[in-house]
Amino acid sequence: MTIRLGGARNKMSESKSTSKGNSGNSVASVNDVGEKSFAQAFSGLGHSQRESLVSLNLEEMWELNRDFQKALLGNVSDRSEKERIELTKEALLHISSEQVEMLRALGSWKTALSEEQPASRSGILEEVIDITKFLINICLFWDLTPGDFANDFLRKTEVNWQKFKQKMNPLLPEDKIAVFDLDGVLGRYPEDWITFLGERVHYMLVPKMTRIPEDPEGAFRFFNIKDLHHLAQELKIEQEDYDKLKHKWRETGWDGKLSVMPLAKYVLDKLKERNYKILILTRRPVERYKRIYADTIFWLKRNELPFDGIFWSNGEKEKEILSKFKNVGFVVEDDPVQAENLAKVGFSVFLLEKPYNREIKTQENLIVIERLTEIFRWLNEV
Repeated sequence: MTIRLGGARNKMSESKSTSKGNSGNSVASVNDVGEKSFAQAFSGLGHSQRESLVSLNLEEMWELNRDFQKALLGNVSDRSEKERIELTKEALLHISSEQVEMLRALGSWKTALSEEQPASRSGILEEVIDITKFLINICLFWDLTPGDFANDFLRKTEVNWQKFKQKMNPLLPEDKIAVFDLDGVLGRYPEDWITFLGERVHYMLVPKMTRIPEDPEGAFRFFNIKDLHHLAQELKIEQEDYDKLKHKWRETGWDGKLSVMPLAKYVLDKLKERNYKILILTRRPVERYKRIYADTIFWLKRNELPFDGIFWSNGEKEKEILSKFKNVGFVVEDDPVQAENLAKVGFSVFLLEKPYNREIKTQENLIVIERLTEIFRWLNEV
């Protein structure tokens, strides 16, 4: 899909025509406006000329708002983060005020009003414009570009469709369900995360690596990590540095750039052939980092990994699966704590062996596997 960002300014500059007003005086075309601003030139056009323009594009809207914002507030790009936060708060208060004006434009929106009043279409449009201007101002406060806006508009649309499809196509009691963790099972984590750290922390203790069974050529390897939940301590990284880099990882979309675990696509495709519904249940912090939802969807689709739903865990997967899903055939995990908790409440769990979970042995409801394809050997025995 291509989003068209350009048009109105060029279309106006190309205009050679004039129109006659009610007084008979001609209205100058944009080429004749001299030092007039784009906004002044637009206001000088007749109604039919305005209607003939396709639209203002995003870049032009940003430019118009930037000019006015600079005249009002000066150069906002030089402001500190604290000042930008205050400016954003003020803009949000203005938006709240415009929302009240929008309600008034709706006419008889209060049920207690005895006299019917029609909605004002022009008033609604006026308030939509005011709210949009404040929203663009907020984008400018944080150096968000038209490209950023257009890209994330598409990403958010994809998220909305995913939520809609999950709502409109609920799981049925007879559906066979396979639940997969994401990081460490389908995506190469923490290996890619540790590599990210190693490129940015010069004093980090780089752990040794070992080949994984699915990859005889050794292109993918595990880091010999003993404690998945205390990586900063194990890698000898200051916690403050670790946290800042994890924030950067999330903010810049690295969750959507993970390498795919070998044979992950093969296993998911085969499960779909067996009519399993594949659900992703991940602890990625989507509430704090909203972009994670879209990053995850695009990562799954880009790598052609089939799935029927994405769900977000607060860390108590055993309770969440019990409350949300019926007829769960099995769960695939790499986290030893999650795997044991799931097994204790009766779920069949496959624990993909990693250096940080090797103390866990096969037990009731929990099977340790070296490679994802081993799932089928156990399923065939059932």
